[in-house]
This record gives sequence, structure tokens and C-alpha cells, in this order.
Amino acid sequence: MEEILNHIRKMPSHWSPFAHTAVMLHLKMPIFVARQIMSQTKDIDFTEMDFEGEPEFYVPDVWRKKADNVKQGSSDEAVYLDLHEFEKEGYYYTYCDVLLGEYERLLGAGVAPEQARMVLPQSMYTEVIATGNLWAWANLYIQRSDSHAQKETQDLAKQIGEIIQPLYPASWSCLVA
Repeated sequence: MEEILNHIRKMPSHWSPFAHTAVMLHLKMPIFVARQIMSQTKDIDFTEMDFEGEPEFYVPDVWRKKADNVKQGSSDEAVYLDLHEFEKEGYYYTYCDVLLGEYERLLGAGVAPEQARMVLPQSMYTEVIATGNLWAWANLYIQRSDSHAQKETQDLAKQIGEIIQPLYPASWSCLVA
């Protein structure tokens, strides 16, 4: 709680100059990250782009263990999977291939693409155009780069910061300090 209060105390009391900026970003992220970003972000407009082409799936570099101290979240400790054992029962990669095949089968049968996509997993990438002012982007960055946020969401927030920081170096450093 003290950390939040200190952050609020540091925030500029005259924030209107930050509201008169407009930053538009083209973001590509897995659907499960998009839901985290888009559902809990204020004052940024998101327009999901029409899906075209072959679906792409996010595959983590490392599968992480569940955190012991939080209801949802992960630790930095990796889970080492016996890939041979998991492939026998339909490991992640196999499921993605099966679901991609079902998606293509539905399309081939004449099913509308927006319905056929229902079978694709949340690890599929989506793309959005997102527009917000500097204040809103700073709030997204602060919330989503926090150590309690999901790692993939933290990674996206840090990429957003790397894009915006050079555009507004003084303002950005004040807003996210």
C-alpha cells in the first residue's frame, strides 16, 4: 500500500499536457496477453485487426512453475518437461497442429472465418492498433511492467516503454519514475 501511495505522491498534479499527446502503436501479442492488456487498461482505444493468413502460435522459451505466494502467477523457476511423454498424450505443439487442421477443415467446408477461429487456442497471435495519450501509456507501462504481472505481459509493457521513451524522454521518465 505504501508503494502505491508513494507512486501517487510522485505523479504530476498538472497532468493535462500529457493528455494532449497521441501515441498509436501496432501491437502483436498472443490472445491471452491481449486479454490482460485490453481488459484492464483505461483510456487507450484498441482495435483488433481483421485476421488474415496462417495463424501463428506463441510458444514460451521456458515453461515456468506456479508461484507459491500468489493465487495466479508464476515463479522464475522452470518446469522441465519430458517432451516424449507429453507427445504421447497430445503435447502443446500437437494440439496447436490439430486445432489448426480443424480450423482449416472448417474453412474448407465453407464456415465463416470468425466462427472457424473459435477452435484456435489463446496462444494464437492477434494484432491491434492501440491509441492513447502519454498519461494512459505510462499507466499501462507501470501496471504491466510490475513484477506481479504475468511475464509475457511484462515483456510487452517493456517493449512499449522502449518505443515511447525515445519519443518523449523527459515526460516518460517523469511519468514512470
